[in-house]
Amino acid sequence: VEEAWATNGQLISSVISWWYGEDGHFFWVIRFPGSTNAWVYDATEKFWHERADLVTSAFAGYRAAFHTYIPEWTNGGLNGIHVVGDATSAKVYIMSSTFYDDVSTDTKRIRVAPYIYAGGNKRVYCDRLDLDAGTGLIASGSAPTVDLEWSTDNGLTWSTPESASLGTHNQTNVRLFWIAQGSGETSMMPRLSVTSQAAVTLIDLEGEVSYGTS
Repeated sequence: VEEAWATNGQLISSVISWWYGEDGHFFWVIRFPGSTNAWVYDATEKFWHERADLVTSAFAGYRAAFHTYIPEWTNGGLNGIHVVGDATSAKVYIMSSTFYDDVSTDTKRIRVAPYIYAGGNKRVYCDRLDLDAGTGLIASGSAPTVDLEWSTDNGLTWSTPESASLGTHNQTNVRLFWIAQGSGETSMMPRLSVTSQAAVTLIDLEGEVSYGTS
């Protein structure tokens, strides 16, 4: 995180920072003006993640620049509302974990799993990858998909995505898996992404892995 902050061309003194609590978590948002992404620390789970807006198919600066919480306001059953100000306009928005869109556009969620590492002169093979996820969560319409990509060069390049369905409305028994996932010299790293306006719950990822000589 410190390395990323040091190389983004922005001074720490220029950041806009705010915190909020939601669903039992406390988040610290750090936004560098002019940067594509904001850094967010989940103080409850003790890990970092990044946030940005999705414009067409590319990430752009995180829209939410300012925040306040108004306990007296209610909206759609919400008791108290988080309000955020747009960095590039005079608009304000309601922010809630119960909204799965970004101002009526898609959101893209990306999760990179740890390395599958063989070490030495061994080669790593992945015969199958199973994803435990919430399925059938979309209210209506076509099913969102999870895209799986692999990197065998420490995240520098990624393979062509392979998709698996998260199921249509109430299709809760869908199984998500990928077979014959190839091999890498000493290591492989999987990346999952979902682009949609539906709820996304990724729970666990399990692979059938074996090792051989290069």
